[in-house]
Amino acid sequence: MMKTPAAADNHRPKVRNLTIIVLLTGLAILIGSCASRLDYRQVAILHPAEQPWPDSSFAYFEGVTIHYRQAIPAGEPKGYVLLLHGLAGSSWSWQTLMPALQAAGYQVLALDIPPFGFSSNDFGAFKDAGTAAAVLKELLTSIHDGQWILGGHSMGGRYVAELSLRYPDFARALLLFDGAVLAQRDDNGNSSALNGFFGPLVRAYVRDTLSRPRRLASVLKSAYDQKPSEEAVLAYAAPFSQPGKIDALLQWAAAPGAASVLELTELKLPVLLLWGRKDTWVPLESAYTIKESVPQASLVIIDDAAHNPMETHPDQTIAAVLAFLEGLAPGAQER
Repeated sequence: MMKTPAAADNHRPKVRNLTIIVLLTGLAILIGSCASRLDYRQVAILHPAEQPWPDSSFAYFEGVTIHYRQAIPAGEPKGYVLLLHGLAGSSWSWQTLMPALQAAGYQVLALDIPPFGFSSNDFGAFKDAGTAAAVLKELLTSIHDGQWILGGHSMGGRYVAELSLRYPDFARALLLFDGAVLAQRDDNGNSSALNGFFGPLVRAYVRDTLSRPRRLASVLKSAYDQKPSEEAVLAYAAPFSQPGKIDALLQWAAAPGAASVLELTELKLPVLLLWGRKDTWVPLESAYTIKESVPQASLVIIDDAAHNPMETHPDQTIAAVLAFLEGLAPGAQER
């Protein structure tokens, strides 16, 4: 059907606006490419891939290499805790909580979800939380054949929630730190932003952001709601000093995913919801929504924190987690 002149005039502003958005996005990326790049040689010296942290270990499991860090108490463990990081994060996110839990008598395992952190670029079954659940259970059982306390930040929260729902007898309790358990992929299990019409621009922006200190620091500032320390920027940048890491992350994000079994109402175990009131990435409203489905959940809000309370407000995070764990039914912390 031919448009009338008036209809055509009404359509042109939308086209012009779209063109302007595309041009400005491309210009921003072009300008950013002129900025100084992160000296990955320096980062690689500080955190070499073969031993990024003093307590780093590696395991080859189900076709992928998994980087993990473990904290073992002096005596018999009071319980076993798994901690999983968020999107683009790593085991560094738990640098203060791990030793605090260890000192309190818990054995703690923090691993890098492939292809994140210093785990392999091949992600295999870790392409999504659903397919990763069986692999995680097998890996954890090889360390301790009993119940685990499962903790996850943001994206990691979805992984531990899936694991606890698929294997309800395996989980003793669930710790969600600003957990993105309500997030959904599109009907094909893909990240629509990467596979849609603007996919190439999104990929270029992500690749550019992860390879430049100013852009990476800006992302962290948004997540933290405060200026990140140089230590934090370097810790987040370190994994991307490895060849092919950024491309692997993009491939992971675009890979088809399995159907989720997340029915939060089926969570019958103790749950801690620890949230930053200023979180704009996974807003506090998400915590209230989760609590409606999981009425037994304990909600702790850190007023001055945003999306990464365990990194920006470690003392309050540690106090809340220890209080929750000590409040579990006596003699039932581990089966």
